[in-house]
Amino acid sequence: MSILSMYAQALCVRLAYYGQVTLSEAQAQDLQGGYRNYLRYFNWAVAEFSVVITDLPEVIGIGIAFNVFFGWPYYAGVLLSAVSTFLFMAALNKGMKFMEYVIVFLIGESGYLCDGIVWAYICSSFLSLLSYLLCHF
Repeated sequence: MSILSMYAQALCVRLAYYGQVTLSEAQAQDLQGGYRNYLRYFNWAVAEFSVVITDLPEVIGIGIAFNVFFGWPYYAGVLLSAVSTFLFMAALNKGMKFMEYVIVFLIGESGYLCDGIVWAYICSSFLSLLSYLLCHF
């Protein structure tokens, strides 16, 4: 995440907190009228472009990580990133509370899994690893 994107997010939070409107609502109120529609479309294009530019390194990084860790081709990691994004968007239809539960579950599960993998490398016997996993589950 770049400094500029963090600054833009901070400005959007301030606008939402103090103005009680989102950035898109503020632009819609300001740019109403037929002759200003091109500005609305220009702002939309700039916003979409900035989102793509911000997320592109993350998507490429996932492709590289899956190639390094699992030997998968780069496109498999990129496609998996797209599928996970669409699954998160589909989970939003069930409400924000459900989405929070999904995120907490994934963070907890990844922490538990990573801890178990590290312990497996440290452990010399399978029984001590099994007892560790059973005691912490």
